[in-house]
Amino acid sequence: MFSAITGVALAEHFRRKIRTIVLYSGDIHFGSEVLDIGTAAYRVENIYLNRLSGDDALDTVERHLATKEWTPQDRVRSAFAFHMRFEKRSRDDAFDQVLKLTRTIPDEYEQNDVTALILGFSGRSVLQYQMWWTLPDYRN
Repeated sequence: MFSAITGVALAEHFRRKIRTIVLYSGDIHFGSEVLDIGTAAYRVENIYLNRLSGDDALDTVERHLATKEWTPQDRVRSAFAFHMRFEKRSRDDAFDQVLKLTRTIPDEYEQNDVTALILGFSGRSVLQYQMWWTLPDYRN
């Protein structure tokens, strides 16, 4: 886990401001924006994925792939969409859509990056059979 002390050390080492973003998934609706470490207060930016529209995220990724306008933000949208809220599709349909879209990313390395992000962030949330389908041998 990233600590406030690590952030201070990075800021000193690189002589730059450090931006720390905390991603919340599941039923977490509140997190502290300031970490009090005694001698300092450390600010973080909280993002609650359950407040974001997974439908919009996947629609955007699909549109960008269709028009060959893939962006680094699409990587994040794809990887974290499973933890967003859905109104137009079920969670299973959303997961299937993410896999379908990942298979259509033209660059194999980018496919692997998205897959690693999905497994890294969603590994405890996905079912065993879903994890199996993310493996590179089964993507194509």
